[in-house]
Amino acid sequence: MNSLFKYFAKQIIVDVHPSKFIFTCSKDNINFSVETFVYVDNSKPKSEFIAIGNELSSDQLAKPDIYRINIFDLNEPMPPRTTFSRADLVQVIFYYAIGKIYENDFLPTLRPVVFILGADRFVNYLTNPRDEFRIAAKNGGAKEVIFDKTNL
Repeated sequence: MNSLFKYFAKQIIVDVHPSKFIFTCSKDNINFSVETFVYVDNSKPKSEFIAIGNELSSDQLAKPDIYRINIFDLNEPMPPRTTFSRADLVQVIFYYAIGKIYENDFLPTLRPVVFILGADRFVNYLTNPRDEFRIAAKNGGAKEVIFDKTNL
């Protein structure tokens, strides 16, 4: 990796667990977790996300066609008329979290380098965890994805 790029780009460490992803960006002193569930509204032709890793109010839950999807609960089928896959949901978490890390940046910045820790915990959930996490992180905004924590 170009050392100039590495100096200016944010470095985000993501410790992935089936129940939550923990995002850390020490450059900006940011540390937060995103639980691995989403709420979707399937009342329209295309499913819409209404919450990512956050619970809804009872008023919102009372609406028809609102579903909670636990991304890594493979025993739970996807809701009817859902227009995306579980791999798409992992990408949504990365997109949401990387966006949250950049939300206070006023100037254009380089896309981040993302270090993923714990991808091998997902051998029972994903066919090829490293490849699927790499794709999800890049589609979610990462410039580069690294799994070897010796590069931290």
